[in-house]
Amino acid sequence: MSWPTDPLPYQVRSPDGGILYQSLITCRHPPRIERLLLESGCTILVEGRKLTKKELSQREQHKTL
Repeated sequence: MSWPTDPLPYQVRSPDGGILYQSLITCRHPPRIERLLLESGCTILVEGRKLTKKELSQREQHKTL
């Protein structure tokens, strides 16, 4: 078994830049958790782009339970 060397498309990084979590987009955290992570100083990267609070708000509005 080999481990991928390329970063996965969904990453959560700590305030100091270390990777806390990475996965495929299908295993992304729910919007509520992402908001808490952003508020605690983490950075969320989705396909290499920083997730903004505006994008997160839009995702929360479209999320159905």
